[in-house]
Amino acid sequence: MKALCKRHAASYISVTHLRQRAWTCSEMIPDYEKCKIVEAYKACENYSKVSKQFGVSRKCVRRWVHRYNDAGSVHALCSTGRKKALGADAANAALEMLKGGKFSGSSEVAKELHKLGKTQGDIPVHRTTVVRYAKKRAVELGQPIRPVRTRPKKKLKDANVQKRLHFCHSVKRMNKKLWAFSDRVKLHNRYPGVHIERVKWCEKGKDMEEFMANNPDAFNMYAAITYFGATTPHSVAGTTGEKHEFFNQKGKPAKSITMAQYMSVLHDTLLPECNAMFAANGISRWYFQQDNDPSHPKAARQEIKAWNEAHPGQTITMLENWPPNSPDLNLIENVWAYVKAQVEKAGPLKMADFKQCIIDTLKNIPKPMIKNLYASMEDRIKACIENEGRKTKY
Repeated sequence: MKALCKRHAASYISVTHLRQRAWTCSEMIPDYEKCKIVEAYKACENYSKVSKQFGVSRKCVRRWVHRYNDAGSVHALCSTGRKKALGADAANAALEMLKGGKFSGSSEVAKELHKLGKTQGDIPVHRTTVVRYAKKRAVELGQPIRPVRTRPKKKLKDANVQKRLHFCHSVKRMNKKLWAFSDRVKLHNRYPGVHIERVKWCEKGKDMEEFMANNPDAFNMYAAITYFGATTPHSVAGTTGEKHEFFNQKGKPAKSITMAQYMSVLHDTLLPECNAMFAANGISRWYFQQDNDPSHPKAARQEIKAWNEAHPGQTITMLENWPPNSPDLNLIENVWAYVKAQVEKAGPLKMADFKQCIIDTLKNIPKPMIKNLYASMEDRIKACIENEGRKTKY
């Protein structure tokens, strides 16, 4: 049986080789001989008769006659292969439709192209053909495209873009190591008693599943980082199981951050601990950064002014004009991501253990990590300027 298969295979290969050889040999005939063959056919209009007269196959005679009638020459033209499924105009249209977002996917784009008459045939081209031609056209234009399946990112308003650009230009010559970055974060104990790893290997068809609390406990806190380390987290309203003496304008216990509570955060934790880290390294003048929460600017100005008056020789300056919606410029955002990952990995059981784990993680944050973050600040400012104020990769 195997010998028979091999014999058939050898026979197929030999026939294929002969066909290729016959084609090659026929095209090696000089063009003036082909012209004689064409003239002979015009005289008798019989392929078989001309084939016998010149000793070539009937198929070759027919091919040269048709070539002469179509192109006016018997010379073999270079073939471009199969005709393109989408022309240049259709490829441009496919690219614009995919980027425009009006259509739900490449299949809808294929149907629309067929409806507009930009593709041939009785049915639309396959969606993969649309994607292939659109991606190729995008590369030719120097603007490669890719599918994005996550939730859309928050788009910056033009006013915010200009504020970011103006801020980066104003601070690009400043020493960023003299900045203290602050922010508030609310961390939830979503997986009590469970260790959550960033990567977990599972069998095919299975996902990583763990028990998650429906109403998780939360630790709402403020903290700050300097080039030399992080402050102790300061718990504020919103932390599970804690009561605060701060009230809202209606005289009820505040459920959100008030100006008075933020002043307490500055006075008791952020300013003194940041200043202690700078002073321990021989720095007497530094800058305090904060976000644009409505309760922050007035409270910070009052507390910083009071601090400078009470501590001659130590000067704190508030970093003005911090642009809104700029987490890529605030180094502490990376610290929050690190803390969250470490806490989930530890998997504490009770709320007290959860809070203590956060405190310990901030206290023992790796110094090389802090230094690398501060080293990236110049690149962040530069990237923001190069992007004309738009979001960066950080």
